[in-house]
Amino acid sequence: MIDCFFLFVCVNETNNPEIENEMSVIKTVLLNAFPAGGKSEIRKLLRVESDLSTRFHLGEEVQLDDYPYVKFMRDIDDYLVELGMPRMFYELPDRGFVSEYDWGTLMLLINEDYHDLVIHAKKPEMKSATRWLFERIDRAREAVGIHRRLCDLPACVFWGLEEKLEHSAREFMDRKFAEIPDTLEGKTVFIEFSRGGPDHSSFPLPAPHGYEYSYRMLSDEILEGASILYVWVTAEMSRAKNIARGQEEINSIPGGVTAEAQKFVLSLNHTVPQWVMYNAYGCDDFEYLLSVSDRPNTVKVTKGDKTFYLPVARFDNRPDFTSFCRGNPDTWAQKDRDAIR
Repeated sequence: MIDCFFLFVCVNETNNPEIENEMSVIKTVLLNAFPAGGKSEIRKLLRVESDLSTRFHLGEEVQLDDYPYVKFMRDIDDYLVELGMPRMFYELPDRGFVSEYDWGTLMLLINEDYHDLVIHAKKPEMKSATRWLFERIDRAREAVGIHRRLCDLPACVFWGLEEKLEHSAREFMDRKFAEIPDTLEGKTVFIEFSRGGPDHSSFPLPAPHGYEYSYRMLSDEILEGASILYVWVTAEMSRAKNIARGQEEINSIPGGVTAEAQKFVLSLNHTVPQWVMYNAYGCDDFEYLLSVSDRPNTVKVTKGDKTFYLPVARFDNRPDFTSFCRGNPDTWAQKDRDAIR
């Protein structure tokens, strides 16, 4: 396996100068790893050490992530319970999806976000950002075969959710459209997500688990220009780093924190519940997908009569080259900078 970003460049090599110029910047990077594997830290490194982006044929970063939708789904469930209603998305606050096909819901929401980048979408004039968000989630869920709709909740429940969520939904809506650039020319869209299956699963993972299903749910618009950067850590390392990442933030708050504040801090830092770490991220199918592709160093994605071969670069982060990037760049030790390079 060719490490780091070299493969992004060599897969697209050509002797045609015009084509080389068109391919000088990678259009889309699917940034994948177990939770806490180092994805966000690598994006931070690339922003700070800008010469690396040039060397790796990466443009100015535009970032998409499914985490905001995961956070909204958990918040909606918590507020539904407060309003005396059953949860809609998760079995319990620290458990997985009621319907595993909500993994597909997340990918379809990413497709919408990507398409909005391409068409330079303008913010819709809607009085309720909560309704805008609920309609998007409902539409994506229906497309994957889930028919429980947020917009079908009793009016009094919807109003209660709107009261709780409107501020954060409005902030998300405003930020989403404010961050759409005037052009994607010279830019690279990073799409960050983690996928997997229960610990000790056999392969192939059954849908809707794993990367195979989620890649297949991506739009042709994304797949046509995508490469994959897979940050390689073990599931055991991911679990340990997931806990450590959240605990670091809790310890940094002076005077201690309440249980509710601790939950909030852990959520902000993408800390995944331990049950989910074993049952949704106990393993992943990335190595399997590489092994069954009929082109080396690619992942093969088949959608109906279309086939996409996504070039792969795998960064071996098992020695943990990335944790230092969580700190202030002014404090980064030169030895750590040199090691990750």
